[in-house]
Amino acid sequence: MGILQANQELKKKSISSATGELHYTHPRIRATYRNIRLNLSYLFTYKNYKHSLISNTTNTLEGGLFSYMKNMIILDRGLSKNMKLN
Repeated sequence: MGILQANQELKKKSISSATGELHYTHPRIRATYRNIRLNLSYLFTYKNYKHSLISNTTNTLEGGLFSYMKNMIILDRGLSKNMKLN
């Protein structure tokens, strides 16, 4: 699929069977494309700063910071079961 064909596909609209209104056929793909287009300059920032300590993965966040935060939420006695993350 070429770029022009993909662009036309993203602009395609469909009629909702429930409401009869027009909506984009592929809203999540449109949102993803827009997000990548707007943030592309930040996507590979670590490559511009090779001598810094910027990691090229989020492993340190997943194993370090987020696991600590998850443990704190589990231990919080003030949160109801519905509010806690499982």
